[in-house]
Amino acid sequence: MRLSQVAIKTLGKFFDRLTIKSDYQLVTDGIYGLIRHPIYTSYSRRQKAGGRR
Repeated sequence: MRLSQVAIKTLGKFFDRLTIKSDYQLVTDGIYGLIRHPIYTSYSRRQKAGGRR
C-alpha cells in the first residue's frame, strides 16, 4: 500500500480535501505518529521520482 493510501485510511471519516468538519480531531496515531504530513510527503517523493508510482 502506498504512503498516501495508508494516510487516507488512517484519517478515515476525517479525510476531506475541501472542509474541516465540525467534529474534527487531530489524528496522531498510525502513520501520523511517525510523519506529520504523510500525504504531502508521498506527493513530494513521487515528484522527485519523476512521477512514477
